[in-house]
Amino acid sequence: MMRQLSTTGGEVVQFFTRGGKISKGELTWWRNRRGCGHVANAVLAHTTRTPYTIASEDILRLPTSHSLGEINRNEAQKVRSIRDWYPDFAFTHLFHFMLEDAEKAFSWEEFQEWSRSEEVRAWLWDPAQEAIGQARSEGFTQEQAENAMQWRQGLAYYSFLRELYVIAAIRERDIPLLVHPLADALFRVDAWCGNILLELYVENAQFKARKLRAQAQDRRLLQGSATVSCRAVRDRTPAHLWQCSRTGPGAARSVLSPIEMRDRPLTRLDGSSDDRGAKRH
Repeated sequence: MMRQLSTTGGEVVQFFTRGGKISKGELTWWRNRRGCGHVANAVLAHTTRTPYTIASEDILRLPTSHSLGEINRNEAQKVRSIRDWYPDFAFTHLFHFMLEDAEKAFSWEEFQEWSRSEEVRAWLWDPAQEAIGQARSEGFTQEQAENAMQWRQGLAYYSFLRELYVIAAIRERDIPLLVHPLADALFRVDAWCGNILLELYVENAQFKARKLRAQAQDRRLLQGSATVSCRAVRDRTPAHLWQCSRTGPGAARSVLSPIEMRDRPLTRLDGSSDDRGAKRH
């Protein structure tokens, strides 16, 4: 398997802002959001290493409990203040931070323990408890609020595992994909290879409109690059990976053609939505 030793925040900035004023303006806005300087500092200082050492088989064999437990989706989503809640750090930021701390793929239990640790609890655990308290003030029980929060975080966890799995599987086919939480959360690019950008999403009607609006903005931000969407559709059959290219340099198809995964089944991971929505982090 080919290895990319590291990807720094500075390299991401250089690559994604070379195309024009829109992407530079978006980065400037993100860096200067009131009260979120700590987010920008941490993400820009982040160096990606561990995702390049993870094999797809590592994800399939990961010993973890089900992050959604026995929670009823409809009941969880009734707590709208938590359903629509975003901490200052995007979930993908936090998952990438823990990846580098753990230096391996991590279980749901390990993530929960990490999020409670003294060093990082202010990033997720403490804000989550505040959101649970807000839901209680709206008339929901403690159990309802905690279940809604577990559903919110659990979906994001499974979405991240799916991304890790697909990216590892593609890298194992000698496509040197790069990843970084800054590219994911701000520029909406799950991975990239040269000028080819990769979007991974699982179809979900609730978030479809927000996702499409976000993608329309992405194409303006990333002028000059071809976007390749790998679409994993979750239904009654095992998920498939489609190679789909939109208008842009013809290199997109040739770069990804060695993957040889068109309509090839992938082992399905549980979870049913990529709910990052249109909010940028």
